[in-house]
Amino acid sequence: MIPILIGTAIESFVAVVTVKIMTTMLAPAAVGATALALSLAALFSLVFVNPVWMYLLRHAHAWERRGTFKQRVLFEFPIYLAIAASIVTVGLLINARFGWVNIGSPAMAAATAVSFFMIANAAVMTVPVMINVLGALAPAALLNAAICVAALAGAMMSVHLGAPTMMHWVFGLAAGDAAMLFAAVPVFFWVTRNAPQATGRVTIGEDARAAASFALPLAGSVAFYWFQLYGYRFMFERELGAARLGLFFAGYAVGGGFINAMEQVLTQYLQPRFYRDVSSSESDGGGGAWRAYASLMLPALAVSVLFAGAAAPFLGRVLLGMKFQTASRFVIWGALVEASRCVFAVFSLSAHARSETNRLVPANAVGAVTALVICASLIPVFGEVGAGIGLALSFAAGTAYLVWQMGSVMSLQLELSGLPRKAAASAALLAVTIAARRLLPGPMSISSALAACAALGAGFFAVLVTAIDAWKEVVPRIEALRG
Repeated sequence: MIPILIGTAIESFVAVVTVKIMTTMLAPAAVGATALALSLAALFSLVFVNPVWMYLLRHAHAWERRGTFKQRVLFEFPIYLAIAASIVTVGLLINARFGWVNIGSPAMAAATAVSFFMIANAAVMTVPVMINVLGALAPAALLNAAICVAALAGAMMSVHLGAPTMMHWVFGLAAGDAAMLFAAVPVFFWVTRNAPQATGRVTIGEDARAAASFALPLAGSVAFYWFQLYGYRFMFERELGAARLGLFFAGYAVGGGFINAMEQVLTQYLQPRFYRDVSSSESDGGGGAWRAYASLMLPALAVSVLFAGAAAPFLGRVLLGMKFQTASRFVIWGALVEASRCVFAVFSLSAHARSETNRLVPANAVGAVTALVICASLIPVFGEVGAGIGLALSFAAGTAYLVWQMGSVMSLQLELSGLPRKAAASAALLAVTIAARRLLPGPMSISSALAACAALGAGFFAVLVTAIDAWKEVVPRIEALRG
């Protein structure tokens, strides 16, 4: 747990600095254009890369035991990625030629930057994803942090040498990811240096049919997921303009970034155990592994939203540029929506546990349709608040449908041990929040905001440890060190 916290703390700090630097170097309209560009990159990554990642994760331990995991990651997957990257590049260039979706000007250069970012990011992020599932938590966490540092450095250098535009920012992110790939591959070799040798020859496409049956339903479901989480941005830009989208995106990024950081800490800590338990014992269809995972993730997410909402004005003062201070009021929406997304992801793992990913497609479709309908109705009337409401309700609808669907084939009853203790700890955090807000009314200095964040952060960490019962592992380790 401690190496994970150290690595993720570095990564979270870089993510925080990234928001600050981006809102300082770029104007609101450029930030809005960046949001649209990264949304398109996310679409292609979700459809082409993430489903194959999930297939690799699902079978990683079995392949490792047979000695074929390294070949699949370093030989078969890169071939697939090259094919997918070619499709993405052609699609973006065609879009730039006909102007179906405006992602920046000049269109061809913007399309090239987005394509380069998607390819470089998918390639470099494969390494920490794969070594994390093998149990190499510390190298994965530190590598993730190094990738974030390199991407930020590349973006800053690109904007500094070029211009404060979306194209230069995204191209710089891609350049940083590409540079880190040369460091990531040796790490993978080091982690797998003691892996068993293959007992037989593995040919390309040996299990292509199984991979397709697993990944294709996921690709469909995550396409719906993209429309659910990112589709509103294109409606927003058309109705309210890129500048207002940039302000909303900045505030959303602060709250959502915090939740994403917590999700990464928790998944790096809990998912290896989940996949190991599913792989080693499938007598109950993975139900026990999922219930143990969800019973820790969900309380931690609730506490994280509480902290983000409480610290919103302080976080905005510290993390946003002066041109973006009004965006602090959108921090809570970022936290609430991203936490709702995480809850949906937790329940989605119940389908992964049973290798029935086709069940995710209708759940994601429900969420996507709900998001598009509500956002299209509320954004013109309520603006940014309408977007937040639409996104949060869409994930609630998708989760409800998934619970109804998966509840018929496996038990989704959560373990609620220690609930009174966790509720009391959360109430204490809420009390600290109220006190901090009363002591720091009105406009505040950076130092005052930092002090408030530090106080709330200390309380949040204590409550988080209680929520995930981490003390059950930490205390025995401390006692062992003393002994």
